[in-house]
Amino acid sequence: MNGITSRFSERDTASDKEVTDEDRRPGLCTSWEGTESAIKLVDPKQLAGKIVIDVTNPFKPTPTNPFALALGFDDSGGEQVQRWLPKSSAIR
Repeated sequence: MNGITSRFSERDTASDKEVTDEDRRPGLCTSWEGTESAIKLVDPKQLAGKIVIDVTNPFKPTPTNPFALALGFDDSGGEQVQRWLPKSSAIR
């Protein structure tokens, strides 16, 4: 998709901007329980070398606590996502 041109309003300093694949940042915005499956569906190889914006939260709701942690205190969602995307740079 290289070479896609986008028009900006006259208030912008540039009237045209070239948008390249390097400008695109894949985002990961899933419920925690679906995060690993979503990554596998995309195939981590497709995201190799890319910066992936991760906005997931590792919650596993329970009947008494809708914000219970899925991973406890020894691991984080960001660390887990980075392990699932070893050749990408996952940022939060």
